[in-house]
Amino acid sequence: SDILMEKPVADLLNVKYLILPQAYSDPLLDGYEPIFQAPNKWTVYLNKTDVKFVWLVAGYRIAGSEDDAISYVKHQDFNPFETVVLEKEPKGGASLAGRKGEIDGEMDITLFSPNKVTVDVSAPADAFLVLSQTYYPLWQATIDGKRTEIFKSDGAIQSIFIPAGQHKVEFRYLSKYYRMGKILSALGIILTIISLVVVVRKEKRG
Repeated sequence: SDILMEKPVADLLNVKYLILPQAYSDPLLDGYEPIFQAPNKWTVYLNKTDVKFVWLVAGYRIAGSEDDAISYVKHQDFNPFETVVLEKEPKGGASLAGRKGEIDGEMDITLFSPNKVTVDVSAPADAFLVLSQTYYPLWQATIDGKRTEIFKSDGAIQSIFIPAGQHKVEFRYLSKYYRMGKILSALGIILTIISLVVVVRKEKRG
């Protein structure tokens, strides 16, 4: 849990609470507030930062590798709500390189499920939309129905470049097993309908 007590990491991973042994003491806990104590057992700490699941940042910086990205993110001066750390240059948004700042846009999560997240976004300027969800290659994203690249960000999560304006963003997990399951389910329904039709016809003939 030590890495989660480091505020930049906890903030970007959307960590709201920590549960630790009551005798635990660490300077990193300065960013947390104890809100409940079980006698002689453990303490619940509340992250003082207003953590988010999705946000906009004004710029990015490049890390040479995943390890470099994680090292940078763990630094106490890093603010995940002002910049995003990428492992390669983005095709879009090159003008945002080196910039910092949180963009006060509007974001409304309209759907959240294990395989799909949709967000209505109003961005006052070009930005990176950061999603506090673990990066995995089988995730795909679209902006207004058009495919866009998902970047591995801050060593662990996802972000996309988004131009200024109002957009509908969709993140979707496209596992081949998930798709196969949907196909098999559809085939099962079709076969059931065919079987019912055959039974009804036989009964009419009888």
